[in-house]
Amino acid sequence: MKLLKGKLFGWILLQGLLLLVDIAAIVYIVSNFSELVQTDQLDGWMFRWLLLTVAWIFGTYKVYEWYKQGKFHEPQDNDKQ
Repeated sequence: MKLLKGKLFGWILLQGLLLLVDIAAIVYIVSNFSELVQTDQLDGWMFRWLLLTVAWIFGTYKVYEWYKQGKFHEPQDNDKQ
């Protein structure tokens, strides 16, 4: 079976970008911790970061499962034989 590289790398690229946004969010929270506590916005930012992390983990798991199931491969044409 031939690997559909564009489809696979497209999903991996999206997961990589989501990971970068997740890392940027945690860096923002850590670097502005005292201001977020003073303005009472820390809970909202932590909740958003948690949602980003869950979305990234779920997406990465789904891409891995799809790869194992062969959804990134061209189907074999057994009718031509």
